[in-house]
Amino acid sequence: MPDFRTALSPSEFRTQIVDPAVLRGKRQPDSLLDAFCVMWAIDAYATHVALAQPGISGQKKKDVEINFKNKVADSGCWQFRLIREASNATKHAIRENAHADVSASGSVYSNDHSSWSAYFQRSEHRGRQILIDIEWQFDQEKRRWRNGTGDYIPGRGPLLRDVPVLNLIQPALEAIDSASA
Repeated sequence: MPDFRTALSPSEFRTQIVDPAVLRGKRQPDSLLDAFCVMWAIDAYATHVALAQPGISGQKKKDVEINFKNKVADSGCWQFRLIREASNATKHAIRENAHADVSASGSVYSNDHSSWSAYFQRSEHRGRQILIDIEWQFDQEKRRWRNGTGDYIPGRGPLLRDVPVLNLIQPALEAIDSASA
């Protein structure tokens, strides 16, 4: 009988939760339910990876989780940052935080994404799909995005403020895995 007082290992969580959620999300790119499940699964996967080391308890767990997720987001993976922010926005419905990158659950929505922007964003899917409307501002002079706190994001960032969820998945998972190594 399994020990119900222990968390799934990161590899168990990845194979039993994340990978099936991602597969469903890719099969149903216009499903808000599947997009939310993918974002929550990836956010929770980062938590499982962060807390996989033994001996973490109490308040230290929260600190380790937050520090790990910040490390992944600040490592150049703006895709994970958006998944994390959208996950929080959907859990809290509306975020009163003036520095949020994704301000509300309604910022995650379905729309047709088959125009020129889909081509230039190198979208995995063209057609109706789930997008995230981000609260970032583009600095024309520096040609870089500023996140909700006003800091420049690492890397090039998205082409537009409406970012397909499917474009975020693989880079976010790769960043989580490489941060844990």
